[in-house]
Amino acid sequence: MMIPASPWEGWPTTIEAVVADATAVVQATLVRGKSYLDPTGNFIGTDYGILSPIIIAGALRVPPASMPGPTPPLTLTVFGGEVAVEGVTFRATDGHFEPITDGGQYLIFLRPGRPPQPGRYEIYYGAIFEVSGGVARPLLRSANDVFRGTADARLSDLVARIRKAVRPQ
Repeated sequence: MMIPASPWEGWPTTIEAVVADATAVVQATLVRGKSYLDPTGNFIGTDYGILSPIIIAGALRVPPASMPGPTPPLTLTVFGGEVAVEGVTFRATDGHFEPITDGGQYLIFLRPGRPPQPGRYEIYYGAIFEVSGGVARPLLRSANDVFRGTADARLSDLVARIRKAVRPQ
């Protein structure tokens, strides 16, 4: 199963425009959780834990703790994964993206997941960048067509653009 077309195809934009509409932009480590088939049977998703997020822009809605102690984890849900149903393995991929590396560091533009739940997020407008060696590499294969000037940008330059784009409150 593959996604046939991305919702942003043919819609070039800038990082600044995406920042204006994203709920939050964070730098965080992503840790792979479980893959699952949604109740309709039409969607395979994979959850990643969002660990040690550094908020670059916006705000995160944290799920309420049921008891005193650690804050419940934040979760990023993405399309794709592998599940077994009655002994049959189903695999879904999104060919528009490079895969997320378990335990990798990422710069992620977030929006609430669907349906909205505190602490659950999705990638907004395909904007996710792997961070390594001071470079932010987009996972979106056509990122330079969508977000001009972002292919293998220095992380510090990209973060400066994001912070500059934040609307004053």
